[in-house]
Amino acid sequence: MKKTIMFFTKIVVFSFFFLSCQQSADEYYNSAMESAKNKDIESMTKTLEALDRAIEINPRLAKAYLERGKINFRMQYLKSIIKDTVELFPLLEAIESDPMYERALNDYDKAFELDSDLLNDVLINKGTVYLVLNEYQKALPNLVKSLTIDPNNKEVIGNAARCKFLLQDTSGAVILMDQLVGINPNDAENYYNRAIFRVVDLKDTEGGCEDLNKALRLFDANKTYDTIKLNEKIENLMRINCDDDKRL
Repeated sequence: MKKTIMFFTKIVVFSFFFLSCQQSADEYYNSAMESAKNKDIESMTKTLEALDRAIEINPRLAKAYLERGKINFRMQYLKSIIKDTVELFPLLEAIESDPMYERALNDYDKAFELDSDLLNDVLINKGTVYLVLNEYQKALPNLVKSLTIDPNNKEVIGNAARCKFLLQDTSGAVILMDQLVGINPNDAENYYNRAIFRVVDLKDTEGGCEDLNKALRLFDANKTYDTIKLNEKIENLMRINCDDDKRL
């Protein structure tokens, strides 16, 4: 009888300990998500530290791996584009180069291993890492598979189109960009995104300017775009690429 009581006591103690750890892991995760709202390098460092702690406490917390992968990627990408900024360089100097991208990929794989419901998030983020690394043959399958799950994701369609173009599948890229416009032909942002692709990748200035004019007309008809300053983006691209006779 005493042995039975001791056995159940151990179970209760273990269960309590496990739940406490789970709560602590969730607290660190929540703290990390709060820090992640700020995009500066100092906040990202805090986010990374909190996620490391959450995973240390609960190695099966799939969402923590996913978010840690995003932060590793974001920090390395930030270093690559602002490494010459004097004010930030001391904070960035300790960040390694490509290994942070590698750690991000490993974390994405671990997140999916622990929770298959995270598949689409994993595919999108892995595709983004490979895209930044110019590994288009690895990026494209992830992005294409993501589109079978969410065929209307504008960012993924745009990235997949860019991969196809860079892999010399121009016709496939055009199909995707046309699909982007087809999702919502009254969405100014879709025309703006296709214009970037036409002007920058395809060197199709005429087609790009046509899209920009369409985007500007749709923007003027729908003031909800004011919040993202889409009109400024459209007008800047037109100013650089479109002659006066190509503007409506």
